[in-house]
Amino acid sequence: MFSDEFLKASCLCSLRSLDPLIYTIGKSSRKYGFGIQKRKKERCQKQPLGNALAYRKWFRGTSKTVERSAQNLRQYCRWLDKKPEELRKEYVKARKTVTRLEDWERKTKNTILKFYNDLKEQGYRINTARTVVTGVMAFYSQNCKRINGLTKELDPQQIPENEFVFTQEVLRKMYYYGNAFEKAWLSCVVSLGYSSEDFLALETEKIANLIKEARDKKLDFIGFIGKTRIKTSVQPRCFLTPEAISNLEEYLKILEKKHDGKLPKYLWNGATNDNLNDWLKALIRKANIETYDKKAHFQMFRKFLYDVLARIDETVACVVTAKTVNVSKLTYRTSLDSECERVYRESYKLFALNGDVSGKTRQEQAERTAQLEATLVALEKENHVLKTRLDILQNGLGMTKDALADLLKSSIREMIQEKLLETSKRTDLGFLTIPKIPNIDAMSSDEIIKLYAKLKRGEPLSSMASPDLFESLKQKSE
Repeated sequence: MFSDEFLKASCLCSLRSLDPLIYTIGKSSRKYGFGIQKRKKERCQKQPLGNALAYRKWFRGTSKTVERSAQNLRQYCRWLDKKPEELRKEYVKARKTVTRLEDWERKTKNTILKFYNDLKEQGYRINTARTVVTGVMAFYSQNCKRINGLTKELDPQQIPENEFVFTQEVLRKMYYYGNAFEKAWLSCVVSLGYSSEDFLALETEKIANLIKEARDKKLDFIGFIGKTRIKTSVQPRCFLTPEAISNLEEYLKILEKKHDGKLPKYLWNGATNDNLNDWLKALIRKANIETYDKKAHFQMFRKFLYDVLARIDETVACVVTAKTVNVSKLTYRTSLDSECERVYRESYKLFALNGDVSGKTRQEQAERTAQLEATLVALEKENHVLKTRLDILQNGLGMTKDALADLLKSSIREMIQEKLLETSKRTDLGFLTIPKIPNIDAMSSDEIIKLYAKLKRGEPLSSMASPDLFESLKQKSE
């Protein structure tokens, strides 16, 4: 057996003897680094990493926000053929002088705009292209310098197409059909108007303390200051409605029992954004709500609350839902907290999920209840009258129950025949839709008397008719 060194030396000698030029090129390639493999390696090193793990470290915020921004930055870096570290170094070098920093800011702004326009040329929708650019802008804001005036250069945000819009009527119907858990999350999100990330980050202990305070102080609403929203840097003024307090209180009892007396850290116990949308879709199906193929997603709760509050005060609507708000407007709102509570309470009648806030729901329920009660009273009276008539007939004639049943048989047959003929005239399906005649001769006296009472009330017969019987009855009627 030959050693590896001997085989390598033999191949090298053979290559030199066959073509000195090939050997020289190979040797020079290794020496000066211009071979094919070297160039390929350099190209691979210029390409950003294939996954978003290396990009997440450049962002702060919730896991979903970081993940989305990392994906957007990776797309931008691939388009530029640069790494985030290179973009950072360009800024560090430019900030040494004011002139170079201004040049860097202008060049970076134009580059991002070019990237945005290229996305649109590739077929991206305006809102999607804006979202990608938002991630790129977040990188520069958190690691370099904020690029001013860039948002104004983008196209205006487009109204989403095919989006299902919630109304108070729809939400009330969902609330009515929901179980304890569904009532809890629905009333909570309608009360707070949180984004899905902030809603999932609600801590159980905080909510439990708020409910305890509301009960101890006998408050119908409970207000608190929420955590600053990273996306807008706005700290919301939040409120829980009466139904939210009540339903969350019941939900906490279930949660505590489920976890052997200990409450989990987060209110929704590790749920994800996908879980939220699944809960929403399930409740829509349960309430039999027609969406007409429009998309219903969790973000629409936030838009619903904002729209209701904005009808009275748009600034308060922004503060409550943690949307971007003009700071100069807030400067002169010295009583902002009390204003938020006032507007929230006045608007409550437009987003309450239960109770007789507007009077319409209770009026409809009262009318329906009255109709049902009137129907029940009429049936009871009719049953009482029939029973009285039968008792009088039986007592007056001095008949036994069996004798009375025999007397009623002929009347029952006549009423059944009239029902069959009337049914046959109203349908084109013939005997298949005609009820089957009960076997009266096989019935007991009590069953015959009950059957007579049912026929007098106009109740339908329960089963189908046989063709032979229908034909015979039809021939007799003709």
